[in-house]
Amino acid sequence: RPGTTAELTVLRDGARLSVDRSFIGLAVRQRQMVWSGDLSEETRGIRALREALMRNGFTSAISVPLIHQSEPLGVIALILHGEQELTTRERETIHSIASTVSLALANARHVERIRVEVAQRREAEERLRESEQRFALATTAARVGVWDWDLELGRFHLGRSTRSLLGYLDSEIPDDLEAWFQLVHRDDRRAFRKAIDSLVQGQTPEMTSEHRTLLKDGTVRW
Repeated sequence: RPGTTAELTVLRDGARLSVDRSFIGLAVRQRQMVWSGDLSEETRGIRALREALMRNGFTSAISVPLIHQSEPLGVIALILHGEQELTTRERETIHSIASTVSLALANARHVERIRVEVAQRREAEERLRESEQRFALATTAARVGVWDWDLELGRFHLGRSTRSLLGYLDSEIPDDLEAWFQLVHRDDRRAFRKAIDSLVQGQTPEMTSEHRTLLKDGTVRW
């Protein structure tokens, strides 16, 4: 695999030889087929490797890089018995096979990337779900109400704990800012709205408001 310190083992001698200077490395660097019809006359590649191949009866070799969108993915290496020359048809066939394998490898890598991304997204969603559960438990135990207003998206959300503290079910109060205003005591609504407007307009860095809120049973709570 390009970019790694891969090594090739010659089994008979037990020698470990670097792929980088072999026919495989040449094919990757040159981005084209490397062919030798007679290893005994060959000067490229690694001499010790050529000699080991010839001692095992191999006399010719082919290395074809697997490239997809200019990125080397691997190499097809063929070690053959007998001196021979490749015909044009044979070369075309080898290139066609290499193109097919390159596309298959690229697709496999793409599918693997998608699998990893999906797994990471699911893991992130699970962590978020657990975090939200812990937050909900903490706010419920502490009897703290929470509401959130996204100014950029114009979205308002009233936390479940807030509805519960006011005596309402989740379905009884919509996630709507005006609906929340209606739960503020009428004598405090003007000051409450003014505090929000000052924050939105950038006149104050943060909002602090102490006001009365109406519970479902009609009682008032600060």
